[in-house]
Amino acid sequence: MYERDGMLHFNGKCDVESGAPIKTAVEAIVTADFRAALDDARRGSDPDSDLRSVPQRQLDALVPIARHVLGCEQIDLPLGGATVVVRMNLEDLGSGEGHALIDGMNQPVSRATARRMAASMTMAGTSG
Repeated sequence: MYERDGMLHFNGKCDVESGAPIKTAVEAIVTADFRAALDDARRGSDPDSDLRSVPQRQLDALVPIARHVLGCEQIDLPLGGATVVVRMNLEDLGSGEGHALIDGMNQPVSRATARRMAASMTMAGTSG
C-alpha cells in the first residue's frame, strides 16, 4: 500500500480459501448498493446519479468491512489493538476551520471528514 495525491493505492491477490470470505462480503455489499440504487430509480431518483463502476463499488465495500473489524469487540482477530487515530485541534473543531490528520497518512482531511469519522469511533481528548 502507498499513498499518493491524497489517495491510498493498493492491490493484491490471495488463495481462494482466504479470498472467499472477502469476495462474499464485498459482493453482498455491492449487491445491496445496486438494489438500493434500483429502488431509488423506481421512486423517481436519477438512475445515473451514482456512476461508480463495479470495481469502484467493490473497493468502496471494503470500507465498512474494515470499520466494522476495527470496532469489533471480538478478541480472536490478530489486530494487535489496531486503531485509526484522527488528530484535530479542539479550537479548529469548534471554529469550523482547519483540518485533521490521520496517523499513518500524509494527506490532511477536512473538518467534516474528521467529524464523520469521529461519529462512529471512540473519542479521546487531550488538553495539549
